[in-house]
Formats: sequence, C-alpha cells, structure tokens
Amino acid sequence: MPQLNINYANEKLQQFFIFCIFKVEEAAHKEDDVFWPQIPLPDNQVSIDLIGGEPNGVLKLLDEASRLSSAKESALFEQINEKNRKSRAFKVAPKKRPSEAFGIKHYAGDVIYSCAEASSATWLEKNSYALSPEVEATLSKSKLHEFFSPIPEDAPKPGKKAAVRTVCRDFMKNVGELVATLNAVEAQFVRCIKPNVAQEPMKSEQKLVLAQVRNGAPM
Repeated sequence: MPQLNINYANEKLQQFFIFCIFKVEEAAHKEDDVFWPQIPLPDNQVSIDLIGGEPNGVLKLLDEASRLSSAKESALFEQINEKNRKSRAFKVAPKKRPSEAFGIKHYAGDVIYSCAEASSATWLEKNSYALSPEVEATLSKSKLHEFFSPIPEDAPKPGKKAAVRTVCRDFMKNVGELVATLNAVEAQFVRCIKPNVAQEPMKSEQKLVLAQVRNGAPM
C-alpha cells in the first residue's frame, strides 16, 4: 500500500510537470513567432483516476473497506479487479487470482500490487490510523514541537464522533494541497538521470538512460 501511495503522488507530479513543460514551450514558440502545432498532451489522468478517482478508485475502495471490521484483504482485491478491469490503466496480474493481486499501468511502467505476505500487515491494517483523536490531542500539547505538531483547528474534538480517518485519505489530501501550491507558483525543474543501477562513476547503461529520457522528458 505505501508504494501505491508513492506512485499516486508520482502520477500527480508527472501530470503537473508535463503541463508546465508544454505550456512554457508553447509560450516560447509564440513569443518568437514560431509555429506551434496543437499537440495533445501526454495524459496519465486515467491512471490517476484508477488510483484515487470516484467512486471505484483503488484508494477509495480501500477506504470503504477500512470502515468495516469484518473486511478482508482478499475480498478487497477481488472488488478492485471487478470494478476496474475495464479501465485502460488496469492490468490483470499474470499468474495471480483476483483475490491476490492487481496491476496498474503507470506512466513509467506497469506495476503489480499484491496482498501482504502472511507475516506482514495487510493493506487494511496499514491504512488504519493507529492514534485516536484523544491521543493526538494529548500529544499535540507537548512542548517537544520538533516531534509533535499542534493539532489542526478543524480536527474532531475528543469524545465527538468523527469520520473514519485513514492513511490514504490523509495522503491524498496532502498531495492535493501540494499540487495546489505548485500551481500557485512559477515552477522550475531539475531533471536527474540515473546513469546505472549500481550507481558507479563513469559508467552509463544506455537502455536505462534512454528509458528515463523517454518517460520523463516529453520535449
């Protein structure tokens, strides 16, 4: 589950990057009176919707299942497969049952997401927020502000019933706020290329570099 959250953030940031790069290039062409063709932007919105879209995005279904004490990870995975198999970004996991895994076609390549191993925490367990509002309120009063942040003003008061808080819901909210902040400023980018898997100096793996250029540099 944590990897899916990371890849969701990557998809949102890649979408922002693509939009900015094309917008800047278009403005530069028009300023120099150079013809700019109407090029359709590379679109990864279908992958973003598959992960976090309403009503059947993977994270949305995970949040719904997290509200039920009787929910099982295998049933969640079956539901993800059943409700999303028609998405262009969905990939059936090879040699796996629907109750065991599903795949997503990300802009950088396909990824298979599997159920947790027997000895590991399940997706449902990882998505649950371990701290109750009462505990968070107590920790927020600590003078050790480098460890505990003040409790948000809109947070539910101790003793009051609140909507179920989950890791995925908080993460999606944070990603949305990050993208909103980026949209409000003039963005600049530094494109980094990994020359080789071993991270050795003076060594370049052409296939690895080419794959990164193709996936990350649209112009």
